[in-house]
Amino acid sequence: MDEAIWLISDGRSGSTWFSRLLASARPCHIEHEPIHPLFTPTLTDEAQLPLPCDPVIENKLVPLFEAIRAGHHRTARFGESDRRADGGLIIRDVFALMVAPRMIELLPWLRPVVILRHPCEVAASKCALSDWVWFSQVEMLARDEVLLAAFPQLPRLIARARSPFQRYVLTWCVAHAFLLSHIAPSRLHVVRYPSPLEAARRNVAQIMGCEAPEAAFHQAYVERSPTDRPPDGRSLLTRLIHPRRAPGETEWQWANAMLHEFALEPWFPVSESTAGLSRAKALAG
Repeated sequence: MDEAIWLISDGRSGSTWFSRLLASARPCHIEHEPIHPLFTPTLTDEAQLPLPCDPVIENKLVPLFEAIRAGHHRTARFGESDRRADGGLIIRDVFALMVAPRMIELLPWLRPVVILRHPCEVAASKCALSDWVWFSQVEMLARDEVLLAAFPQLPRLIARARSPFQRYVLTWCVAHAFLLSHIAPSRLHVVRYPSPLEAARRNVAQIMGCEAPEAAFHQAYVERSPTDRPPDGRSLLTRLIHPRRAPGETEWQWANAMLHEFALEPWFPVSESTAGLSRAKALAG
């Protein structure tokens, strides 16, 4: 197997959905979240979100990915149904954002594809799930020398990120700013989530090098992800304790302020329906 498509994103960003769109073009093995410490025994004692300075990259992640490429390692994230290898390899992971630049340097056979969803929507989706426990430990970001050198404002922003929503947004911005500034644009294919059907179809054709059959593509496009939990699948008590709601103006302000702090505004221009750039800057302080 010469190359592998590596889908990189934060959680709740459509990576499971898009991996299946890619596999609708031709049958592929989808390796779901090999860096997940709950599903890969060799990573059980490692940090849930590996950082740029973490020796786990060379010591464990590179050998793990080589084993995946050789077919010697398969995670059981969604069971046996995705274990199709004749059409290629897709590796999908939401834990890889800050180790991806080094991994791609060490493993040139990885073809990175990053999926971008607005951090306000990502954080709101995480907050709506009572069992989501990943990526809110922002204090650990300031312990990484590479991140501190790249983002000297980190300690100030960490002190201000008090709620789970704010902490999710901050981690999102740090991870994506680091990724997008350390991988050459010519090597990185960017996909927006959500994507209109025709835009998704074009992205699949560009990445896979072939058009997906109409029926297979449409089925994958409308199918719910196994990681999505619709409201009607939750208990009444859970819905009362953790109601789903759209982000409010204050949450949009915080997210847009963080996009400004990390120079990510070109990816997500502040819309007229949110607070506006001047108020976002003021909120960032």
